[in-house]
Formats: sequence, structure tokens, C-alpha cells
Amino acid sequence: MALPKYSVLQIRPAKDSLTGQAAFVEFLASIKTSLKAGFMDRLLNSFETVTLEIANLNQTTYFVIACPERLEHLVRSQIAAQYPTALITPMKDYLSDWLNHGEPQMGQLVLAAPSELPLNVTEDEKIDQMTAILGSLSRIPSGQAAVIQICLFAAPGQLAKISSQVT
Repeated sequence: MALPKYSVLQIRPAKDSLTGQAAFVEFLASIKTSLKAGFMDRLLNSFETVTLEIANLNQTTYFVIACPERLEHLVRSQIAAQYPTALITPMKDYLSDWLNHGEPQMGQLVLAAPSELPLNVTEDEKIDQMTAILGSLSRIPSGQAAVIQICLFAAPGQLAKISSQVT
């Protein structure tokens, strides 16, 4: 079974954009039913993922989405609907070039609770969940790079039903 081809999109939000986290929640809701993963896909570890990446190189922050080619139109249209002032441009995968930048070091955060449970739940629109992440990235010195990647994939059917009852 061949792995799906992926599209890589750079998202450049307007500097004066005040779009809140509700728009991001709507974006996630729109793509959750499009990700499919059957039993054989999971067994062969070939299920589809959409990755949301925040990358910083030489004190410049990039927002990147990688998705299967078949979902590119949906992802583009949903980003445009939720963030109308954002620029969406295709780009080549940047990671291979970045691995030559300095001395690569990798780390992984592992959740203590099951991954289908939320990390944080807030109904307060005034709390910007991205402030801590973007603030940390902004302090990376010139000549260094960092990438934060969040992978989205379809949960098995029964697990999706259970987690929706918990949250």
C-alpha cells in the first residue's frame, strides 16, 4: 500500500489579525471527519495525518500545515473561511534543509494521560493559548531553529465516541 502524497502549505496571518481560538476550533471541527483510518491502515501504520507546525528560523516564525493532497482543497478553504486575511502559499518541505542548519537535536513531549483527552479546556476567549508558545519561540537566538509539530489523525471509531463524552 503506497503512502499518500502530501501538500505543504505556509499560512501567513495578517499582523493585525484578532481572530480568536474559536476560529481554530471551527477549523479542527471541519477536518476531523475527513481523516480516515481503517483497521488495516492502523495495523500497517499508514493512516493519514494532518500536521500543524510552528517553525522558527533566525527569529522568523512560520506557520505550516502538511496534509494529504486529497485534503488540500478542504484545508485551504477552511483556513480561508476562518482566517480571511491570511495568505496561503504552497511550499516545499522545509525540514530536509533545516536539518543542515546547525546541530540537530530532537525531543518529544509525552502525555501522561491518554492522547484523546484535552490538554487544556477554556471557554475564556481572552486567554490566548498561543502566547506561551510564540513567546518561547521569539527568544530563540539568531542562528538557531525550532519546530513545534502537532499531528492530527483519526481516532478509532469507538474511542472517538468515548472521548467526546468525556470532553
